[in-house]
Amino acid sequence: WYQRRVHGGKSIAVAAWGNTTTWAGNGEAQLVAMPNPKYEQMVRDWMKGEQHPFDCEQGTYMHQAVEAAVKEFPGATDVLIMCDGEDFGLSLEQFQGIVDRLPGTKFHFTALGEDAGAKDLFKLAAIGRGVQQHVKG
Repeated sequence: WYQRRVHGGKSIAVAAWGNTTTWAGNGEAQLVAMPNPKYEQMVRDWMKGEQHPFDCEQGTYMHQAVEAAVKEFPGATDVLIMCDGEDFGLSLEQFQGIVDRLPGTKFHFTALGEDAGAKDLFKLAAIGRGVQQHVKG
C-alpha cells in the first residue's frame, strides 16, 4: 500500500499523536510530494528521536488525531493511522460521523505489534472505506 500510494506520486504529511498531534519536520502540518528521499530520511530520523523527537503528550486519543488531520488537510484522499489498537479513544459512532463528513476520504489502518487490537482497527477501516493490515514484527 505504501509503495503504491506514496511512491505513486501522492503528497504526504506525517504526525505522531497522543493527547496532542505533533507533525514531522518543522512541527507544522505540511504536505510533501513523493517520492522524496530527503523527507523520508527526515521522518525516519524524527521517529528514532535523532532530530525531531516525539514531543506529543502520552495517551491514546485517536479522535483528537483524526480531527487534527482532517482539519489540516480537508481535501485529503487517504488518511493512514498506525497504532496498537488499544484503548484508542474513538467510538465507532464518532468515527462514522467523521467519515460521513468526508465522503472523498478513505481511512486506512495499520495495527502495530503482535498483541495489537487489529480486530477493532479493522472495523474502523471498513467504516472508513480503507484497507487494513497487521504488522506483527
